[in-house]
Amino acid sequence: MNFMQRKIYILFWVCLVSLSAYSQDRRSYCEAKLKEATRAYEEGKINDVSRFLIDEDCLKELDKNKRAEAYRLLTMSGLYTDNQAMSYKNMEQFIRLKISPKFALNRGKGEGGEAPEFLELYDKFNVKPVYLYGLKLGVTYSLVQPTTVFSVDNNSVPGVYTPRIGFLIGGMFDLPLTENLHAGAEAYYATRGFVHTDSVLNFAQTEFTERQSIIEIPLYARYIFGTLESNFRPFLSAGIFGNFLLSANAEVIRNDRVGSGDTETRREVEKLTVSMAQQRQKIGFGAILGTGFMLKTAAGFFTLDVRYNLGLSNLVNKSNRGIDDILVNRYGYIDDNMLMSPISFSVGFYLPKYNPRLKKQHRKNTSFKKDRNRKKKGKSKRKRRARK
Repeated sequence: MNFMQRKIYILFWVCLVSLSAYSQDRRSYCEAKLKEATRAYEEGKINDVSRFLIDEDCLKELDKNKRAEAYRLLTMSGLYTDNQAMSYKNMEQFIRLKISPKFALNRGKGEGGEAPEFLELYDKFNVKPVYLYGLKLGVTYSLVQPTTVFSVDNNSVPGVYTPRIGFLIGGMFDLPLTENLHAGAEAYYATRGFVHTDSVLNFAQTEFTERQSIIEIPLYARYIFGTLESNFRPFLSAGIFGNFLLSANAEVIRNDRVGSGDTETRREVEKLTVSMAQQRQKIGFGAILGTGFMLKTAAGFFTLDVRYNLGLSNLVNKSNRGIDDILVNRYGYIDDNMLMSPISFSVGFYLPKYNPRLKKQHRKNTSFKKDRNRKKKGKSKRKRRARK
């Protein structure tokens, strides 16, 4: 490192330390101003509250909790002086900083309880989540129901279908329509599958194992019991789903019976791996029935969901049934018409999105609304001037 590089390096660290020290000093200064504003309010010097906090440009220097305390003081000052625009504006900022699923004002009448006029103004704002969004993951257990049997030997018995366990992972969106009725949508990647065991010509047994991957989109309505204040809320859901097949692969094993009686043995034919994508419908659909619960936490809502997806579309592409000659002629396998109805068990976490604003019945004829509209018009004018 040459002399010039050392100078630049030292200068950089001096500037960094100086900036950090200034930031710390500024924060300490503003915290002292907040204490002065609190003292001024308690002594009835209401105009000094705004001077200490706003004129000194201290709000942005305070941490989240102290900034909320400052907005509370400004709201109370606006209520005290009957300055509606000031009280409404600062209440909105207070709520934005404090709102969370478990946040609640102290409505007690003793020490620490909020002033009645502060509670009255707070109740004029919508503090419910506008919508919820999150992630989920879980497992699937795919039940298969044959509807029409096909076989190479005209056997009318469908064989045995055994479900396989898969998994799912994806996103969730929830829109509250009322306190109890919500609309929901999801999109997730899922795997599913089954094992089909069947006999062929009374001397062989085939074991067909299929694994699929899909993208699924459920749409549903959900009725959630309890109130917004409840920590534990069970729900029932019902709706529809659609899915798109990404892949379908299978492994087939044929075991031939050799000999009879005490000398009977089984001989395994070489395992076949085959793509079944052409013989499967690309798009499927069905109905949803589910239940579960939502658990309120400080950051959001934990959810557990148990769901039955009733398949209503045939899994098999009829026009391509049996197009694989080796699968049909050598292994004696051909698809039945079938429906797949997975049971899923999933957990997830919702984050709430809030947009605190005056409730509709309180927005009319308020100077706060006019003030906000005036600001919007001012911004539009400035944009027009900038274009010119």
